[in-house]
Amino acid sequence: MPKYNPFRPGSIVTPGMFSGRVEELLALERIFFQTKNGNPQHFLIHGERGIGKSSLLVCLQYIARGELESYECGNFKFLTVGVELEPANCYLDIIRKIGAELQRVVYTHQRVKDVAKKAWDFLKGWEVMGVKYSGRDRIPQPHELLDDLTYTVEQTFKETKDEFDGILITIDEADKPAAEANLGEFVKIFTERLMKRGCGNVCLGLAGISGVLETLRESHESSTRIFEILTLEPLLPDERVDVIRKGLEEAKMKNGFEVSITPEAEQCISMFSEGYPHFIQQFAYSVTEGT
Repeated sequence: MPKYNPFRPGSIVTPGMFSGRVEELLALERIFFQTKNGNPQHFLIHGERGIGKSSLLVCLQYIARGELESYECGNFKFLTVGVELEPANCYLDIIRKIGAELQRVVYTHQRVKDVAKKAWDFLKGWEVMGVKYSGRDRIPQPHELLDDLTYTVEQTFKETKDEFDGILITIDEADKPAAEANLGEFVKIFTERLMKRGCGNVCLGLAGISGVLETLRESHESSTRIFEILTLEPLLPDERVDVIRKGLEEAKMKNGFEVSITPEAEQCISMFSEGYPHFIQQFAYSVTEGT
């Protein structure tokens, strides 16, 4: 009989399997709280591959949307826009991806779409996949697209502020594009223009491997100063064991029977993984498949 294996090596884990990162979550919740109250703060999560950056970003999106309660600040209700960058992406691609995802998010919220009609005239110009900007006789310049994106984000919040605390924009895999994509310049100018427009309820969050800091500085020397920088370290021993136990509990609920693990086996997985979530998931997955 096939059995459900809850462990996901190489994949983002769901919030139910998420463990640890309490200090980081508390710091990020405070950033959300400040942004909710019109004092925008931004964050950058970095660390080695397999350390759990993308999983933390997904957990944050659940908290920002109010689908998970925060540790200290109750429930938030942010409109969340998340994109992922690729090595070939350029400056225009970054703007287009955010614009296209903003369109998709607004479009899937019928109530938001009805309220945000003033912003919709711009949003309808972005194709859903972000491959073309329509409605103009010529290809727009980057500064024009950035101005339009800034204006639309501002208008989207302005028209939906009775519904949402603010807008959270996350950029995952921020390390992938080359320095020539000018991501540092984008984040610096984008956040400054929002402030100049009086739009203080937008939070920008980036995630990438540690080299992302240097890439951002190559594009704009002061770009990293806008962020609260969080460096992810390996999970602590008790947090590693917690990941295993959460997975086995999920498997028990779905399979209808229990798979037990000895404390010695837990300690072996904890030790050999060295606290990297990717390896915890891989070892636990292989052990569960073999039972």
